[in-house]
Amino acid sequence: MNNILAHLNCYQSCLYSICSKYGLADYLMFSGSWKFVYDNNKPFSNSLSLPLDDKGILLDRFQGLEITVAPFDNPAALDQLLLATRQNDTNIIINVDSFECPWHKAYNKLSIPHCVQVINADTENQKLFCNDPYLNVFNQVLPFENLLNGCKSIRLLGKKDIWNNIDVGIVLRFIRERTKITQISEGIVSFAQSMKEVISPDELFDYTDDIYLCSNIRNLKFIADSRYGLSYLFSNLYLLESNNSLLLEIAKRFNYAESLYKKINSYYIKLYYRSNDLGIKIGYMIEKLMEIVNIEKEINELLEYMG
Repeated sequence: MNNILAHLNCYQSCLYSICSKYGLADYLMFSGSWKFVYDNNKPFSNSLSLPLDDKGILLDRFQGLEITVAPFDNPAALDQLLLATRQNDTNIIINVDSFECPWHKAYNKLSIPHCVQVINADTENQKLFCNDPYLNVFNQVLPFENLLNGCKSIRLLGKKDIWNNIDVGIVLRFIRERTKITQISEGIVSFAQSMKEVISPDELFDYTDDIYLCSNIRNLKFIADSRYGLSYLFSNLYLLESNNSLLLEIAKRFNYAESLYKKINSYYIKLYYRSNDLGIKIGYMIEKLMEIVNIEKEINELLEYMG
């Protein structure tokens, strides 16, 4: 579990950087990651999503990392952001449309929610300097015009003088209370049922110029990575409470679920390049989705057993 950097979304990449700065238990960021959202009211090609878990409740409780989220919808929000850039003890993450990010390959092409860190501001020349650890590019220029057009919200993160021992029982209860396993299972099953009705590869992709900008491809990766993150979380909880072998068992099962999501995404990508055997490939993906439903239900049962 030492390759967590390859399994972070854009927000988590920024948060991981901040956790590393203060030496925090980064694995707590995954405590709200167990989700699967399928919207059958949307075209199948962009029907998946994985909402950001940005509250950082456990990072605040145990590690003292306070996260304040504010909408970026009025002139005062820009003033708040610029003030924060002058405060050494404040870290800034902004949610900005990739369409407005000059360094992003979706720039002026496609709207994708994206998160970056703001490290400085040049008010005279009306631009921000940003780090984008998800894309591994740093000190990138974001003009105020682009910021105002594309920014949706800002997150201000500050480290309080709090260091509490991590209570495994509290973490497990937090996950149990926020995990809606029935909703997750029904979402996976509904996604599989809709996939079964696909009769043309064109129905699978909402953006044909770049496979990795396709909505479902991106979100299947994020869902797979979320299961890897959960495995990372439970592996670290096991290090804190090594007499509880169920923690390690859950970590292993989340890791296996991640591998199944990756296989599904791999077959999905293959259909972009080679659309023959559509029915066979879809059948394979549906089979793996049903296996995931069973595995994630079993994980939930183990969690409930420990309650």
